[in-house]
Amino acid sequence: MDNGATMHLAVSLFPGTAHLTGEPEFPRLVRFVQQAEAAALDMVLLADSAPASDSGTVNNPMPFEATTLLAALATVTSRIGLV
Repeated sequence: MDNGATMHLAVSLFPGTAHLTGEPEFPRLVRFVQQAEAAALDMVLLADSAPASDSGTVNNPMPFEATTLLAALATVTSRIGLV
């Protein structure tokens, strides 16, 4: 039964948490987003960072400012949503 609902597939991107490979972070992010687009995903969600709520939690800083990173990734994609 078709109720008109649409499922959207996404992947969450949290820069700075991948294993260190010696490769600069931005080229890795570009490749990741392009692979998600090639796999026909609808969007990539970018996790932004906020200060940790308690002193016992480590807060890893984002290597890029979120809006600037999304704008840069938009230049290398054409069909995928960047959120």
